[in-house]
Amino acid sequence: MTRTAQLHEAIAGLTYTSESDRPFIVVRVRDPDPAHALDASYLRRVLRVDPETPLELRTIDDTLARHTHRTDPYDVATQRIRPRYEALQRLLESTLRDAVAVRVGRVEVAVWLLGRAPEGGLVGVRTTAIET
Repeated sequence: MTRTAQLHEAIAGLTYTSESDRPFIVVRVRDPDPAHALDASYLRRVLRVDPETPLELRTIDDTLARHTHRTDPYDVATQRIRPRYEALQRLLESTLRDAVAVRVGRVEVAVWLLGRAPEGGLVGVRTTAIET
């Protein structure tokens, strides 16, 4: 199974919870300098983010925490789906080098969870969080 097929399978039916629950999509982005650190300036350039737009780097663990370790232990539906978010996190962190979460924008925030794929390029998933 290809990496993108694994990601498609991992995100099927999952949403990123914010003020609006949005689905994840699989993304592949060109990585023009694979030796360069995945820092804010490099990702701003690669993801084509305007210099005036806020861009913040976080860990994937912190970004998915609302679905993994900060969930309501008494919410049966949440606890039932929690292992799928944990599996998505493991897949990203174990198969992609330099895996990172990138948050872009204000209010309507693009959330990228990506890293370097062994076959080249930046691969991962993207969603949108609404935060007013």
